[in-house]
Amino acid sequence: GQTRAAQAHPSPMKGASRRDRLADNPLADSVMRNVARVVGAIVHPAVDPRPGTPLLVNLALAIEHSGVYLGDGEVAELHGSGRLRRVSLAAFRDGGDDAAARTGAFIYAACDRATARVLGSDGAARMAQTAVEGARRLNYNLLFNNCHLFTATCVLESTPGKWATGIFTVAGLEEVVAARLNAGRPIIWLPVRGYDADPGLLPRKLARLARRISGR
Repeated sequence: GQTRAAQAHPSPMKGASRRDRLADNPLADSVMRNVARVVGAIVHPAVDPRPGTPLLVNLALAIEHSGVYLGDGEVAELHGSGRLRRVSLAAFRDGGDDAAARTGAFIYAACDRATARVLGSDGAARMAQTAVEGARRLNYNLLFNNCHLFTATCVLESTPGKWATGIFTVAGLEEVVAARLNAGRPIIWLPVRGYDADPGLLPRKLARLARRISGR
C-alpha cells in the first residue's frame, strides 16, 4: 500500500492533471482563485500599496476587476464604458457610480508570494497617470480589451489601447506582473490595509445586488 508520505503528497502527475482540468475550464479556475484570495485576506496581514502597484477587486464569484495604484488613495482604471478614469480606493472597490454592483469585500495588492513584498514600479504609475490624464475612451471589450489588459500595459510601460491581443484574463495579468515586477517569481494578492476589516460588507453588497435585480 501507499506510505503516509505518498498519501500526504500526491504525485506531480496528479497535480498536473488537476491544473490541466482547471486550465480547460477558465470559470472554475477563476472561482478557485477568488476563493483563495478571500481565504488569504483572512489569514494574511494587510499591506500598503505603493505607486504603480497592480490592484484587484472581485466583481462576483468568478469575475475580477483590476487597476493601477497611483498613490494618495487613488487608482487608475479602465471602466466598462471604455473610460479611463482616476477613482478613490473606495470607488474602485464599490464601483463609485452605482452603475454596477462590485460585490468584492476586499481590495488586493500584487505581492511577492514568498516574502509578501508589495510589487509596483514608478514607470507603471506614470503610464497609468498619463492614460487617465488623456481622458480618452478605449474600445472596451470584456474579453479582448479589458481592465486586465490596461493594467498589464501600464506594468509593461506600454501605451494602453495599442495592443492587439487574444482573450486576456487575471492569469495573464499575473504572468506579466511576475515577469516585469518580480523577476519571474510567483505573486500573491494580499488585502490592502483599510479595505480588509469589514466582514459585513459582502453580505450588504449581495443584499443590494438582490434588491437591484428585483427592482426594489
